[in-house]
Amino acid sequence: MSSKTRALLKWLDTDASILARIEVLVVISGALMTFLALFGSYRRRSRSSAMKLTLWAAYLLTDSISAYTIASIGNSYIKGSIFTVPIVIFWLVTMVKFWERTQFFGLVSEPNPPMINTKLVSDYMHYEHELSNEDEADPALMKGYKYLVIGEEEKDVKIGPPDYLMKLMLEDTAVLYAVVTVEKIWRCPGRVLKNSEEAKDVCLAFALFKLLRRCFTGYPWAEANLLKSKKLILEGLFGYHNRAFRVIETELAFLYDSFYTKYAIVSVKQWTLLSSVATLVGSFWVAVILAHYKPPSGEEYLSRSVDALVTIFFLVAITFVEFWQFITYVFSDWAKVLLLCNYVRKATWQEMDFFQTLLSFVCRQRLLKP
Repeated sequence: MSSKTRALLKWLDTDASILARIEVLVVISGALMTFLALFGSYRRRSRSSAMKLTLWAAYLLTDSISAYTIASIGNSYIKGSIFTVPIVIFWLVTMVKFWERTQFFGLVSEPNPPMINTKLVSDYMHYEHELSNEDEADPALMKGYKYLVIGEEEKDVKIGPPDYLMKLMLEDTAVLYAVVTVEKIWRCPGRVLKNSEEAKDVCLAFALFKLLRRCFTGYPWAEANLLKSKKLILEGLFGYHNRAFRVIETELAFLYDSFYTKYAIVSVKQWTLLSSVATLVGSFWVAVILAHYKPPSGEEYLSRSVDALVTIFFLVAITFVEFWQFITYVFSDWAKVLLLCNYVRKATWQEMDFFQTLLSFVCRQRLLKP
């Protein structure tokens, strides 16, 4: 064994070597997270096999490198480095994200996850036509189309003979208020919905997406042979130029998101967005510390400068990723449906000019989807 090899092996056991490895791993993790935030939408938008393979590899590497970095941090403690605090923050952020992901998996793996309870929706469609006069159904005004958008919950149902269906207790004023239907969306007098057919169609697509999910669960299509269902397709969707394609595209986007993204859970558990806010606050705090940092003169100047550059890169990467994820949800169709349904419920929102202007702005935005 040569002297250079022995020197290299000796150096690999030093704190400087351990810190260098951790810094490299954190930089790679930050770069991968940024890449996925920018190009993750091409999972379903691109036909390129190379792009899909690259994204698949990036997803696998991100988790693996993060896990290895956490293990490296846990097995070592580096003194005298300004990167120690960012490393610990990286460890905490990763652990929070891991816990958050396990919570998401637990909720999504339920037979009927929140906001998209397919069993309840399927049972509801068995008697939906009884809630209005089918002969008076008007697809132009959505009169008589009481398809569920949001608000249905298992705690608000009753089950009894002879069919033992889960029936919403719509005679209860609180339940009737909470449940938002397609008909309510069209009847809303607020200017946001009154002046925007696209905003209405997002809610319609969400209601149809809930019905479409029955294909994957084996529930029957109770409304398939009803005259009003045919009128909705022929006179409603096909009655306007490009409308059918827009609604179907949005409907399929909701379906994709329900299987492959966390939007369905975030829409019900808004507190999950606090992890992004906490990460942004933590990054800002470290940035303030770094802004007041002055590297010493002498032998450690170069290493401390590298520490500072790596810290800055990591802060920029993690801040961008968290901010981008937050923005993409705020302007997502899921958030639009949630905001519009609450807008229908709350008459006071329909009288606030500033809020209506802000909601109209949100509804007009079309960001890249995850």
